[in-house]
Amino acid sequence: MPYTNAKKLSMLTLNALALWTLDQNIFRLIHVDLHRDFLDPLMLIITYTGDGHIQIPILLFLAINKKTRAYGLAMIAAFCTAGILRIIVKQIVDRPRPSNLDFANPLTWPGGFPGGPEGWLGKTFDVIPYGNSSFPSGHSTTSFAMAFMLAWMVYRTENAWIGWLAALWATLVGLSRIYVGVHYPGDVIAAAALSGIVTSALYLFWKSKNWLPRHVE
Repeated sequence: MPYTNAKKLSMLTLNALALWTLDQNIFRLIHVDLHRDFLDPLMLIITYTGDGHIQIPILLFLAINKKTRAYGLAMIAAFCTAGILRIIVKQIVDRPRPSNLDFANPLTWPGGFPGGPEGWLGKTFDVIPYGNSSFPSGHSTTSFAMAFMLAWMVYRTENAWIGWLAALWATLVGLSRIYVGVHYPGDVIAAAALSGIVTSALYLFWKSKNWLPRHVE
C-alpha cells in the first residue's frame, strides 16, 4: 500500500510538472514568439477593456437605462460574484505572475493605467495595483462573466449573435492578458471556467425569480 501511494503521488507530481511546462511554453509562444510591434497598441487597448474602470460604467449605464435594465442587473450580479470569487481563489493559490520570468517583457501602461511618466504606451510594468498573484486572471474573469451572462440572456433570440460577439471579445481580452505578459494561459482558462459556472448558476436563479427580460425563455 505505501508503495502504491508513493507511485500515485509521483504520477501526480509528474502530471503537475507537465501542465506547468505546457502552460509556460504556451505563454512563451504567445508573449514572445507571436509578438509584433504593430500588435502592441491593439492588445493594450483590448486588455484595457477588461479593466473595471471601463466595465463598471458600462454596466451602470445598462442598469440605469430602462430598456436594458434587466440585462444590466444580471450582468452586474455576474460581474460582482465572479469577481469576488476570483479574489478568494487568488489569495489561496497565490501564483506569481509570468512577468517574473527572465524571458518575459511585460507590455502595459505604468500602474495599469493610460499615460504615466513614459506616455500612452509605456513599456513598463508596475504590478502593485493588481498584485503579483496571477491565478485566475481578474480581467478575464469579469469579461467572461459579463459575456456569458449576456449570451445566456440572448440565447435562442434574434439577438443571439450579440452573445457570440461578447464571447469573442472576452476571449480576446484573455488572449491579450497573455500577450502583454501578465498572465499564463492557465490563468485565463481558469477565469473562463469560473465565470462559466457562476453565470450558469446565476442565470438559472434569475430565471427561477422571473427576473429575465420578457422575451427570454
